[in-house]
Amino acid sequence: MSESDSKSLGRRLELSEQKRIRLKNRVPATTGDEETFLWSMVDILTLLLIFFILFYSRALDSRIKGQPPTVDIPAAAQREKIGVNMPDRTGLFPHDHGLERGRIRTKEVDQRPDESLESLQNEVMNMAAGYSDGSFEVYRKQGRLVIVMGERITFDAGESELLDDFKPVLTELSALIASKNGYQVMVAGHTDDTSICTARYPSNWELSAARSIRVAKFLINSGVSAERVSIEGYAEFRPLNDNDSLKNREANRRVEITLVKEGRG
Repeated sequence: MSESDSKSLGRRLELSEQKRIRLKNRVPATTGDEETFLWSMVDILTLLLIFFILFYSRALDSRIKGQPPTVDIPAAAQREKIGVNMPDRTGLFPHDHGLERGRIRTKEVDQRPDESLESLQNEVMNMAAGYSDGSFEVYRKQGRLVIVMGERITFDAGESELLDDFKPVLTELSALIASKNGYQVMVAGHTDDTSICTARYPSNWELSAARSIRVAKFLINSGVSAERVSIEGYAEFRPLNDNDSLKNREANRRVEITLVKEGRG
């Protein structure tokens, strides 16, 4: 509020007080109850006048600044007005729409089985039924189907050429993936932590990438659209197990094909 507005308000309050005094002098002498009633009415009228002046001054000041006057609305009324469940000071919500005591209740995707993904998993497991030694595994994770193919059945140690014995199974798998147009295909190569340094593969990065490329090309040549396929090479940095034994190292040397429903990301 500007200085001139403050002076104007002061003059108005002074005039109001003078009117109250004049009104007091005009009121005839009365007995106790009547006198109390009259004085209460005078005080109420004075307070109403002061409130009106303050509100008018605030509205005028807001209009000068180009802003509409604001009126405080209780938090509960605001929530009701905008139709949003805003948390109150206790952290609770007025209605339970998946929210309880300020915590969001989440649902794991895997708790609601995807029948199409489950059916696809069964098909892949049937075609790999001959591999009972753990070198070929299939599982679902976060709405994705992951196919794990161990080095023992796919490549010779330190090489990226597919073994002939595995090609018939990979051909059948490629045909199945090609028929599922609603899935993106991610091919990832993995190694153990044993260092490799050859002219062809200076490190595990090159070896893991070369193996994923080899599998991806096989899928594409067998009918899977290249637009659906992506490749990744992780070297030794995403192991399934600690590299503390020959068995664990063997399990870490693998290629994974992950099928992701389009639109899930």
